[in-house]
Amino acid sequence: MDEKELISAIKNKELKSSGAVRYGKKEKMYEEKKNDKKKDNKKKVGLPGSLTVTNPEIPAKGSWKVTKEDIQELMRQKDVLIGIRGRVVDATIEIENLLDSVVTNLLFQKEPSKITLEKTTFKGEVLDREFFTLMNKWKVFKGLCHSHDSLKSQNYTRLLSDIHKIINIRNRFAHGKIYFKEAKMPTLEYYENGKKEDKLDNDYFDNLNSLFNEVHNHLFKIYSDQMKKEENAK
Repeated sequence: MDEKELISAIKNKELKSSGAVRYGKKEKMYEEKKNDKKKDNKKKVGLPGSLTVTNPEIPAKGSWKVTKEDIQELMRQKDVLIGIRGRVVDATIEIENLLDSVVTNLLFQKEPSKITLEKTTFKGEVLDREFFTLMNKWKVFKGLCHSHDSLKSQNYTRLLSDIHKIINIRNRFAHGKIYFKEAKMPTLEYYENGKKEDKLDNDYFDNLNSLFNEVHNHLFKIYSDQMKKEENAK
């Protein structure tokens, strides 16, 4: 079959389901297979006993053999870490609300426990607005620590540093990626002056709980002192 015959056959759909076509010096075989399924090792469904999972960190021809039980365990741990992400964010919101109360009472000193129009307006129009972030509130509190009569006599350097740490941690969990690395180790990946990783082991969470509790207790003491000062003034 010469070139003209080949072109004519293609146009007229006269190529047989199988056969040899000679084109120049090259010979190609055309075979038509019905219900031919493409083989793809990256996608296997049904979990007959094991599942091949590709991993970008190992060579292209390599793979992990993961059992159905392994996958179920990873999903369970993933659900736990999703819950942890939410609790970190919730705990930060609690710290933020307490900081709101402390800052408001510092700016509106008279009758800290009383809800006034000024306080309500300040909270609604400033503190609760989307543009006024926790970092902005931290900056306001930092300024008050150095200028307000009830605070400037104390050293709040440690507290300010710890609140700043919590802000960074909250951002890592809110915007970072949690995944499982070697030995099923949950890892938090985030970007702060480049890509960084934190292993989410028991020591990490112990330190995290300690930090949040210390900041909460310190802020609550400041708030309680504000309430006591009002009581003593009556």
